[in-house]
Amino acid sequence: MYVASDLAVEPDEFFDFVLSNPSAALRVTEGTGLGTIENDDQADPAPTLVRQVPAPNATGIAPAANVNATFSEPVTGVSDQTVTLTDLSDNAILAAVTYNAQSQTATLNPHDRLASDTWYTVTFRPVIKDAGRNPLKITSWQFLTDPAPTVRGTSPAGEATTVPPKANIRVMFSEPALAVSATTFTLTDSTGATVPGTVTRQGETTKWILNPDAPLARRTTYTATLIGGPAGITDLGGNPLTTYTWTFTTG
Repeated sequence: MYVASDLAVEPDEFFDFVLSNPSAALRVTEGTGLGTIENDDQADPAPTLVRQVPAPNATGIAPAANVNATFSEPVTGVSDQTVTLTDLSDNAILAAVTYNAQSQTATLNPHDRLASDTWYTVTFRPVIKDAGRNPLKITSWQFLTDPAPTVRGTSPAGEATTVPPKANIRVMFSEPALAVSATTFTLTDSTGATVPGTVTRQGETTKWILNPDAPLARRTTYTATLIGGPAGITDLGGNPLTTYTWTFTTG
């Protein structure tokens, strides 16, 4: 039995059939039955996101990273009004938004570096549509940026007293650090004069050592400073340390 198809989107349909008057030499007892035409029609599907970078709930994302999303089909309506980035306080992050028609990928490029150790929310709005004017379902996800480096410990400790004049000044960071040098790891005396010294890393650890060129003066308060910020000490991902200082007094 042949049933002609059509292109209409509709629910399953039922039909009755009767077997009678066989042709040729076939012998069929007349009977009836019930048939079903299952609906296998498909409406024009709405566009979806098939790839998101950073992935939903990703952590450790570099604050300088862009956001990319690939659609299931060509779309229109991608702009900085329909693709947005916000922080947990719902503050909008200014960004340039572009769309590559060939790869069907939208890119959000923040104007400024994102904050470290912060959750951000990406949102794609249903103004984005495919060629059939089918809107994208509103889609959003979050990601967490990489934390900035911190100071885990110092030697001498802050406010320490009776520190030996020949002691080195040591610091341990929370992760490997860049741009640690005699200009970003400094020691000054109570008059504000810089104490000359050499700064080196302790092996492959996260510890750094400032070795003064000469013994420190006795019964004197010194200030050690680690200079952070974009032009100062950062981690390998470029996340800046917050400038850190501590004092100690020699014996």
